[in-house]
Amino acid sequence: MIGLTRERKPQVKKQTIQQEKLFEGKVFKNHRALCEEFGWEYINSTNSKKAQLKVLSQYCELHKQRQKIIIGKIHESVGQTPNSSRMTESKLIKLGVQYNILRIMLSDLNKEDIEILNTGQGELLHTNHFVMPTLQKATGLVGDYYYVSRHHQEQIAEIEEMPVEHVYDFFNCTHKKITRYITESLEDLKSKRLLTYSETKKLTFSHIVLDDSVMNRLKQTKKAVTKRVYSSSFATKGQLAFIMKCEREIMDKFGLTTFNQIYSRSKKERKRFFSLCVKQIRDNAERYARVSNDESIAQLKDLHKYAKCYEMTFVPNWIQKEMQRVNKQLSNEQSSLIELLNVHTFEGISHLPVGNDVRQYVNDKNVDSLKRNVQRRHDNAKGDTCRTSEDYVSNGNILIDNYVSRSCKEVREKLEEHGLIEKPDFNVHDSDNVVTVTIEEVERYVA
Repeated sequence: MIGLTRERKPQVKKQTIQQEKLFEGKVFKNHRALCEEFGWEYINSTNSKKAQLKVLSQYCELHKQRQKIIIGKIHESVGQTPNSSRMTESKLIKLGVQYNILRIMLSDLNKEDIEILNTGQGELLHTNHFVMPTLQKATGLVGDYYYVSRHHQEQIAEIEEMPVEHVYDFFNCTHKKITRYITESLEDLKSKRLLTYSETKKLTFSHIVLDDSVMNRLKQTKKAVTKRVYSSSFATKGQLAFIMKCEREIMDKFGLTTFNQIYSRSKKERKRFFSLCVKQIRDNAERYARVSNDESIAQLKDLHKYAKCYEMTFVPNWIQKEMQRVNKQLSNEQSSLIELLNVHTFEGISHLPVGNDVRQYVNDKNVDSLKRNVQRRHDNAKGDTCRTSEDYVSNGNILIDNYVSRSCKEVREKLEEHGLIEKPDFNVHDSDNVVTVTIEEVERYVA
């Protein structure tokens, strides 16, 4: 209203620092203790606290742990904040993930596309599909065996000799975090107009071969040996909606409010849940196709399995030009990795080194971040939960080192020894997809 004076914000006095009081590892229990140490006026105001921490950050790195303020590395050039302080660890991880997503999109082009690209053309839109495990591994967020360990959590608990509740909690929290890195990185690339994307499903279908010879044997013996063949495609909008409808119905039977809650259940329950989802889809596909007038849904009667994936559309030479520009700048740098990360020549993905180094850098940063998250969950835990256990942090760190870190070399042997993965076998076995069918099964299949 006219005539009323606005309430003025508290004025923050210019702060001074006694440098001799600063050393790496020093801990202040709260902001009031920090002010008492340096003789600053304590004002219980967000603006005042931010201004005081900004002054202190010019002299050293700062880390916060709940109310505690911890002094990190002391800056050599006092009074100047390095550029890297503007880049949080989460932002650096996402920049590395973005770089690797662009790199694998180009590497996934077929021979004809690459030839077109090398001629200076490649202006047409191109579409790639990537399942989540491929993106997680190819971007460096996890090691080679994260996916298989996540789907055998009870066996991992036995192998590592730790409570299965610790393993459930670890994989549930970790998967949410690394999935968020992927989705946020894709959103950033979309905002830079380097690609557009949407979530879809990769569908695998199973068909039995019914040629004339098989049908003749069935007429004679009522039973015949034939082969099962597989094909794959990506879901249409109608198929996606129908799959979600079936999943929702099975979720209600299991008492789930969100889809990801199934991953905190036992392996037996998870297996039963997904098999019931597939059965629900197959059994109702043709009926729902007639009701919805969508013939594509009827194809789901032969569904074998399905998986979440991303459909990414882009113009190849846009990404090639961006990558060439970034790589040229990075190849000219003679500085160390950390110094390179502090050089803000380009906006976005260009803060990171090229190729495998980016994957390893992302992995190292993610491992450090996940370990702090495990400690934070333990510190904030209340009541009688697995997170309050004395072994929770050490068990979490073991799981990170063994199944998230790319540097662990003994994991494959351990998983092979316990039968979770097979030793490499490069021979093709025709018997793998041989099935025996009866005439009754064929009649139902044809019908």
